[in-house]
Amino acid sequence: MSRPLLASMLALSALATFEAAGIHWKVRKITSADMVEAGRPIFIAAKVDLSDQQASSALLEAALRTPEKVVDGMRFLEAVAVAGLVAASEDGEVWEALRLVLDPRQEEPGAGRLYVGSLPPGVVEQLAARVLHLTTDGGAASDRLGAFLARDASCP
Repeated sequence: MSRPLLASMLALSALATFEAAGIHWKVRKITSADMVEAGRPIFIAAKVDLSDQQASSALLEAALRTPEKVVDGMRFLEAVAVAGLVAASEDGEVWEALRLVLDPRQEEPGAGRLYVGSLPPGVVEQLAARVLHLTTDGGAASDRLGAFLARDASCP
């Protein structure tokens, strides 16, 4: 068996799959810039320094718990889901590229573009949670990469 390219292994460590609402979903790690962009309305409204990660995290947690900020919190989760979704599958074997959009006028299912509001109830939250976990996983992606490297090294 030939050794996979390091770039392929890195790419795989940035992806995760899971099942929700009877559909298999594939998400990717998003960049810090994607995270800031997703949360920009919350941060701007509170006049928070976006470079202060601790203040940003505390604000986001408060926004998700404060009743008057629930709409902003949901918009953040929708934006994270939009940034991180890669594909969907009925069986977890054959994947269909799927891009979420925030504007319902941009929805075009035949072209693989779906309005985030068209997803089954609860899926947006699950997508966002998986993307955020993958993005801020405290080294789990590095552990997965190490496992790939160790497994590959044991193959002739």
